[in-house]
Amino acid sequence: MPRRRGIQVASQYITAVKQACDRALNLDPRLDKALQELKQQLPNPDFNLDGNEWQFKQWWQTHGISWTEQLSAVIIKYRQIGYPWQFNSQQNKLFGI
Repeated sequence: MPRRRGIQVASQYITAVKQACDRALNLDPRLDKALQELKQQLPNPDFNLDGNEWQFKQWWQTHGISWTEQLSAVIIKYRQIGYPWQFNSQQNKLFGI
């Protein structure tokens, strides 16, 4: 049962990412193109319904890190958010980190 739950969560995540991409399409034509390309790389979110859940696991192990890095780069490039901040210890103290 925990495995099935993990697959359901992954399916919901993929569906949510695809919906977020669809909603962001009108923000910037370049962002639209980049998100569409990323969206097309995602596996079918209904994989858990057709019994091919291993395909998602295999896809994620092969492409997951690269795909999320590409998404992060697109967000940073077109929306100027999500920068990988590298604070020094003095800055961390200032921010209470």
